Amino acid sequence: MQSVASDTAPLEPHHTHFVLVPGKAWGDEAPWIARVANELSYKAPSVTILINGGKIAWLDVTSSVKARRPVVVLAGSGRTADTLAAMLRSGQPVNDSTATLTTSGFLHAIDLEQGFDAIAQLLRDRLTTISSAPSKAG
Repeated sequence: MQSVASDTAPLEPHHTHFVLVPGKAWGDEAPWIARVANELSYKAPSVTILINGGKIAWLDVTSSVKARRPVVVLAGSGRTADTLAAMLRSGQPVNDSTATLTTSGFLHAIDLEQGFDAIAQLLRDRLTTISSAPSKAG
């Protein structure tokens, strides 16, 4: 039996499927999440929703943008989400790598205070925009 490192997380026993990806550090899974989401959604529209988040959330958002998936940022949920929302609204990126994110056209911020109906409408709008866009070849 192979030993398990002390900083690993156990698999959730109530989940039916897992995608195991290569990597040795937290965050190595970020590009894989975007790829798996693309495969699972196939030709259906999909979005990434960012609530709160820390250092790895930046990798997740970057991977989603590289995969050309819209990211709905819930402002007021804390940390990374609040920083990205502020950057989007001010047009002032934190650094050069965040400038690419904020000018990508794939990030959309909404305040949690606007309520679930407004958030649901933004999600419907983003999904409708995606599904009405011409599909890319390949």
